[in-house]
Amino acid sequence: MAKSLGTGDITLFTLPRAYLGQDAIVQENAIRSWRRLGYTIHLMGNEYGVFETAIESAQQYTPELAASKNGKVLLNAAFEVAAERAKTPYIAYLNPNIVLTQPIDVEVVGLPSDFVGVGRHWDITVDFLVDFQNKKHLNNFRRHILKSGALHSASDLSYVIMPRDSVLKKLNDVEVHQAGWGNVVVDMAWKLGLPIVELTACFHAINQMTVDEKEKIGQVQMHPSLHDVSHATYRADSNQKIHPRHQQLARMHYDLAKDAEAEVWARAKHAIDFIPHFTYSHFYDDPPLELPSVKSIPKV
Repeated sequence: MAKSLGTGDITLFTLPRAYLGQDAIVQENAIRSWRRLGYTIHLMGNEYGVFETAIESAQQYTPELAASKNGKVLLNAAFEVAAERAKTPYIAYLNPNIVLTQPIDVEVVGLPSDFVGVGRHWDITVDFLVDFQNKKHLNNFRRHILKSGALHSASDLSYVIMPRDSVLKKLNDVEVHQAGWGNVVVDMAWKLGLPIVELTACFHAINQMTVDEKEKIGQVQMHPSLHDVSHATYRADSNQKIHPRHQQLARMHYDLAKDAEAEVWARAKHAIDFIPHFTYSHFYDDPPLELPSVKSIPKV
């Protein structure tokens, strides 16, 4: 496994909606931003316009995926295909309206080989195409973010990053675009004792919304038992260095030590691992979340 989580180490994959109306605009902006940064892109699905976009902007394209009884594409099928076809050590699923503004290069030395990277995003309303090859357009877009961007709550995820051979890609019956899909991934990582790394400070994700979507922020209720970004056991800072969150690590090992369905040896191991993190949490402050004010976005 690579010692760093960098732009060239990640294949981004997504399942765009039909390229119609506002969706066509925000999805085109998103994929243009990924291409500008040099990511490997894998588009999936057979909605209107996806094939044409894949021909122009993606290195990989998969038209058909397994679906649920409701006819909705299953997210685990997308993860399995992305992992199978990826030539990079990591894969990342993003909602198709997420613009990325800068490269990533996080050192992951010291982490177990399997983990998940998650983070919060900024919300903005967008109704125009951005020419990412045009400096004036980029500066106008940056001013738009500075003026109207707002950091989303930790409860809802728009992306996850993981090693391509991660056990987390084996999601059960989660549909694409289903509310709370990212929370299911984080919840799996917590219950398996895998590192959950918050990347908010260094992986700047911009969630482009319609006016109607903006009005609905906070109305979607996540299942209260599912974990989210606030439960991350590690946190990357703005210098792309990862720091442990001992309080969250202690809580995770405590939960797993109490799991009556786990093997005795596994529960004992988590009980032992709980002790140092519980001790450290009393002497070391939790690494602060460097909330990236939209003003921290680099000028272009």
